Amino acid sequence: FDVQLRPVTFFNGYSDLMSKMLSASGDPVSVVKGLILLIDHSQDIQLQSGLKANMEIQGGLAIDISGSMEFSLWYRESKTRVKNRVAVVITSDVTVDASFVKAGVESRAETEAGLEFISTVQFSQYPFLVCMQMDKAEAPLRQFETKYERLSTGRGYVSRRRKESLVAGCELPLHQENSEMCNVVFPPQPESDNSGGWF
Repeated sequence: FDVQLRPVTFFNGYSDLMSKMLSASGDPVSVVKGLILLIDHSQDIQLQSGLKANMEIQGGLAIDISGSMEFSLWYRESKTRVKNRVAVVITSDVTVDASFVKAGVESRAETEAGLEFISTVQFSQYPFLVCMQMDKAEAPLRQFETKYERLSTGRGYVSRRRKESLVAGCELPLHQENSEMCNVVFPPQPESDNSGGWF
């Protein structure tokens, strides 16, 4: 979007990295946060009936990138999380304003998306075990539409519609070596069989 962001330094050298890991609280730290205007358009359209319609479209993008770090000497494990969250809203309004009638259509579409990158390092043995995960969160999609018409006599009507859908989240696969390493870091849990037990 032709927007330049200033560089961010997370750590400088090995000693600085270890100092931040040992003092990390686990709370997320915001790295980039902002609002971006994607579109702001207004146009008059001449209809074949001789009436004139006015169309206005606006769209905005909100972005939030944050990171957190957890470190445990007891479990000899460190975990880094980077969360990317994006929200998009686009609104449009088309109106026809004449001496005898005023009509229009208003619509709005909005969605949210999130992508989380998790890096887990176990240093209880050498070489270290490293597992990288990339999770895509559920993304809701909402659409709203309002149609209205008012005559000069005062009569009119309003129609509203709303539609919502949900895009399921998933874990995005990375390369095969990483998947094998993650199976070592997070071994599959055996299914418990309680048929012959006390509980």
